[in-house]
Amino acid sequence: MLENSPQNLVPSDCDNAARANGKEVSMPWRKYHPKKGRYGPISHIARGVQVRRDARGKWTLFVDRDGSRVNRTMGGGRKALVKAIKAGEEIKSQLLVLCPRNRF
Repeated sequence: MLENSPQNLVPSDCDNAARANGKEVSMPWRKYHPKKGRYGPISHIARGVQVRRDARGKWTLFVDRDGSRVNRTMGGGRKALVKAIKAGEEIKSQLLVLCPRNRF
């Protein structure tokens, strides 16, 4: 197990730079309740869209659609997690436009 557990990764008082600028702290991963994975938390954004950590400690966006899987590695750290979640939300909105009957 990596030393970056969900408790160490997302403390509630960790964004001092945003607080110093007087901005509200935006943490998009808190909208999704992560499951415990082998290498770290797995956040399910929508049906077939998930963000998880791989064996190298990098955040990866997985999209399973029509029996095929596409994945993109965003990198390590908090900025990469935010980037992966925002990309997953954008894909979710595109999938919702393509098939409005499917509620994610």
